[in-house]
Amino acid sequence: MTRTRGASNTQAMPGRNAARSAAMRIFLSALLMLGFLFAPPCAARAQAAPATVTVVGARQLPPPTQKRIRSQARRHIAELNDFFDYEYNKPVRIFVAATQQEFQAETGADAPHWAVALAGGRKIYMGPRSSAEQRAFDTTLKHELAHVVLHDMFIRRPGALPRWLNEGLAVKVSGDWEMPDAWAASQRDLYAALREGQDLDFSEITNGFPAAEWKARIAYAQSAHFTEYLYDRFGEKRMNNFLKRLAAGEDFDKAFRAAMGRRFDRVQEHWRGKMQGKSAMGLLLLSFLHVDTIIWAVMALLVVLAFFRFLLKRYFRGSSDDGDNYDDDEEVDEWDYWDEDAMGHKPWRPGRD
Repeated sequence: MTRTRGASNTQAMPGRNAARSAAMRIFLSALLMLGFLFAPPCAARAQAAPATVTVVGARQLPPPTQKRIRSQARRHIAELNDFFDYEYNKPVRIFVAATQQEFQAETGADAPHWAVALAGGRKIYMGPRSSAEQRAFDTTLKHELAHVVLHDMFIRRPGALPRWLNEGLAVKVSGDWEMPDAWAASQRDLYAALREGQDLDFSEITNGFPAAEWKARIAYAQSAHFTEYLYDRFGEKRMNNFLKRLAAGEDFDKAFRAAMGRRFDRVQEHWRGKMQGKSAMGLLLLSFLHVDTIIWAVMALLVVLAFFRFLLKRYFRGSSDDGDNYDDDEEVDEWDYWDEDAMGHKPWRPGRD
């Protein structure tokens, strides 16, 4: 019996091992299937090849300059992909102009004369004013690369992204204006336009911006401020959801309502009311940013006031003259008019006989 029991145990062990092996194979197969289900999107995003950046100019650029611009562009593209939750890895061509003539020759006659840089499709044109300093070049480059990435996001529906939102997003991610005006000047113009009722309806800047420089400046400032307001109120996640819905073909108002939970016209009215309420104070605060101008204006005003005071003093002094040619400024010795009969002898004082 002992042998028989041992024999039965010997036959049972291979059966258990086979069952365990089968279970292990099933477990590994399940893991492999899960890997195929979830790994490809992550792997594609992590292993995506960086965008190919080409830097050219009307004249040959030094190799270190080309290398620096390529490095800046790749860094900005990675940041933009993260911000928009997108994967842009297409080629980009960056033209750097040394003169305004080179810039105009590349951009064409339709380009606005006030532009410092432009983006068209996957091409970027950097004007000479954008190269005044390295930091300005870097922020302007990121601004234009934002247009390139957004162009690729909406390549199937190029008219779905409003122009005001396109420009507002570029300013949001780069902190840089496309126009050569300072932030304070653009904000001041926007506050003045809101106070005077000359701001633009967003329907007017959906397909393009005005050609007039002052109106274009208002359009840029309004687009940037309203886009910043949307991010502050609704957050980056909802904004990216809104952009993806637009790119997928949804109607603007429906996509906005679905992503934000609010009607666009109501949100626009709320923003406009807040801006109009603080436009006067905003103008006052912005005026203090120009401290040097204020100082010179105050100094000039003081000089003018001092001159008028001098003239008035001369006028009143002349009208009070009694004709005795008496000079009020002439020093008078009261001892010369001492009345000894009434007041007695003059008291002695040092230095007087």
